Amino acid sequence: MNTNKGFLSLLSCGLILALFGLLVRLLHNFIGNFTQVGMRMLLAGLIVLPYLFIKKIPLKIDKQKPRLFSILVISFPLYILFFTVSINATKIANSFFYLFTSTMLTSYVLGYFYFKEKMDFQKILVAILSITGLLLFMIPSIDSGLIGPVTGIIGGFLYGISNTTRKYYVDKINKWVIIFYQMIIGALLILPIAYFLNEFGTNNWIFPSILLITIFGLGLVLIQILLFVGLSNFRLNLGSIVLASQLIFVLLIAIFVFKEIPTLLEVLGAFFIGISVFLSNIQIKNSTLKVFK
Repeated sequence: MNTNKGFLSLLSCGLILALFGLLVRLLHNFIGNFTQVGMRMLLAGLIVLPYLFIKKIPLKIDKQKPRLFSILVISFPLYILFFTVSINATKIANSFFYLFTSTMLTSYVLGYFYFKEKMDFQKILVAILSITGLLLFMIPSIDSGLIGPVTGIIGGFLYGISNTTRKYYVDKINKWVIIFYQMIIGALLILPIAYFLNEFGTNNWIFPSILLITIFGLGLVLIQILLFVGLSNFRLNLGSIVLASQLIFVLLIAIFVFKEIPTLLEVLGAFFIGISVFLSNIQIKNSTLKVFK
């Protein structure tokens, strides 16, 4: 295990995820939400496809639990869609906090009901801190509309479902096959909606928009590689804390690029959520703090 390699991979992944928010905003100047999500996923799927052929990885899916696999595949593009809408409807940093926190809460709930994981005092405390942080972020948004907060939270809920269902297929289906189907099926679902919403008629397909789409597609594939390298060379729970660096990166982007200064309530919300992220990835035992291996 190369700990330094794992740390740098996860930190880079956090930075790229934060930069995705910047790319979403830039793309919104040229093309609509549905179009950019569909095209990003289509390009990423087409990038993965040659790799599957070169490695001779079969695309055939085991018939075991097809309904669960459908949930896994469909929830991922829907999460990206709702998250994209949120980024373009509210402060960019707020969207990331909505997504990150609601994903964590969803994983707790599904873990309890589906995987029969115990709900102890520590998890309840994390849930309370997370919900408090979400409410503190939402209060300043009431006057400007709740589209951003609601779509961000729905996106996190869908991402939590995607992550939870993925656990079942970890040793059953090649991860690149899962990514391929998520991207291609997502594109096939979302691009027709973009067409019926007449987004194609208002999109500006010029060099900057095409370049941004290309960078985004490559980035979607790159973060999968970084996650694989990072989590295979770093402790899982510590890795989750490192991945949370995206929240810090996106705050810096929000302040210095978009001049979106957080309010006092949003700062408090970020503090509560930051504490909840830390507590969710440590083990409290015999009055000491221990990080899971």
